[in-house]
Amino acid sequence: EMCIRDRLIGAIFIAGILYALLYNMQLFVIYISVVGLYTLINLLIPSGKYNTIRRKLQIASWGEPIDPTAHVNYEVDLTIVDKFLADNKDKFSKKVTLTHVCVKALANLIEFGPDLNGKFVFGKYVQYDQINISCLVDIEGKDLGMFLIEDVDKLYVEDIANQISEKAKLLKSKKDATHHKKTSGAKYLPTFLVQALIEVVSFLNTTLGLNLSAVGVRRHEFGSALLTSVVGLGLTDSTAPLIGYLKVPTIVTVNAPEIKPVVKNNQIVPANMCDIHFTADHRYIDAGRTVDMQKAFRDVFEHPERYFKITADKKEPTFKLYHEGKKKV
Repeated sequence: EMCIRDRLIGAIFIAGILYALLYNMQLFVIYISVVGLYTLINLLIPSGKYNTIRRKLQIASWGEPIDPTAHVNYEVDLTIVDKFLADNKDKFSKKVTLTHVCVKALANLIEFGPDLNGKFVFGKYVQYDQINISCLVDIEGKDLGMFLIEDVDKLYVEDIANQISEKAKLLKSKKDATHHKKTSGAKYLPTFLVQALIEVVSFLNTTLGLNLSAVGVRRHEFGSALLTSVVGLGLTDSTAPLIGYLKVPTIVTVNAPEIKPVVKNNQIVPANMCDIHFTADHRYIDAGRTVDMQKAFRDVFEHPERYFKITADKKEPTFKLYHEGKKKV
């Protein structure tokens, strides 16, 4: 549908220009004025180092995130992090789960891949100044709630666990006034109006960066990425789709762990493995840019002591790439 719509808009635009040139110069002037205004807005938005010719071609190649979907699956060995959590469970004020660790790992990945920490504004990539991650919460199987964790790169896993516990509890108890404000109006509107309102709110909230607190929607409501966990459902190989109006570069699905045979020290042994699936918008990033990002993601599972308040070295940065000559991308 999106592809047909984009082609139809392009065809109408070209037909309008030809008609104006042949029969109505006043209409042609209007066309040129609109294009000129858009071009001016585009030039006023700072380009930065991320708006390369390649980025422009990526943006021009697809419409909204329905066509440019890219799927990446990280199979993560949980052996080390499982042992760490078991050994230290009595030291945590809130139970720490796989989801909390994954939120931190995702923030680590985004920190080393700023291509995934921004939005498109009038055809240009604009980077966010925070790493915020939104999480989904099932509400009695009848509704989905969402909350945002801010500055995740600056938080320890215990802090993330505390925030998620409190916010999820509020949503599940149906006492979150903001969630009610966001969703209650849809009950009385036909679907086509809900669709139109969602697109308008998304444009104002994310593209223009406006705070729409009157309708329960804050500025950049969905953050840099969205994470959903299906561990409780027992699903081991599921994938979430990109949702255009969220305007997030990636949606991450945390699947339920399962014991699998793996090779360690040239021997086949059982290990607790987890498939973590990334559904990404290819307009933001190419596969070649993900090498260091994947190392940063896996580091949280391989060296959990660096990311927990009870064991982290406060004198050193939370994460370093331990490969000579490697720096943040």
